[in-house]
Amino acid sequence: KIAEFTSRTIQSVLIPRAQLEFACTREELRNVGIYFLFAEGTSGSLPLLYVGEAEDCATRLKQHNKQKDWWTVAIVCISKTAEFTKSHVKFLEWHCHQQAGEAGRFKLENSSTPTKSHVSESMEADLMDHFDTIRTLASTLGYPLFDRIKKAKTKDKLTCKGKKALATG
Repeated sequence: KIAEFTSRTIQSVLIPRAQLEFACTREELRNVGIYFLFAEGTSGSLPLLYVGEAEDCATRLKQHNKQKDWWTVAIVCISKTAEFTKSHVKFLEWHCHQQAGEAGRFKLENSSTPTKSHVSESMEADLMDHFDTIRTLASTLGYPLFDRIKKAKTKDKLTCKGKKALATG
């Protein structure tokens, strides 16, 4: 599946692991990009997430296919205009890792925390705009990894009074 806004430069590609070889024939996966590997959690635990970046996403996913046996789905995010540099995707990797950790929907599987690359203030603003697009596209593809789950406030709980509820009616 490919998701994009026609008015934006970011494109996301959802790849089931079983379709990796076929997906890697697509030219857009040969670009610099950021990617996410997903797996279901085991018996009540959180699903798993790995956040990464690559200069050639197809090659990197093939490496993960050989080295990491736990993931079942990948989402790759690239620039349709090939504007991403290594610094751009390293910054996005750091930011996405941080935001996914704060959201708490997934257990992060990265062996170390990505480092924040230096980008200019104006480039950081552009990358934050790209992050917003990545967030929306990932959610659209069924992976709202940056969205926090809001817990109900205790005063908002509904209670049932059983037979007393019928008697007061």
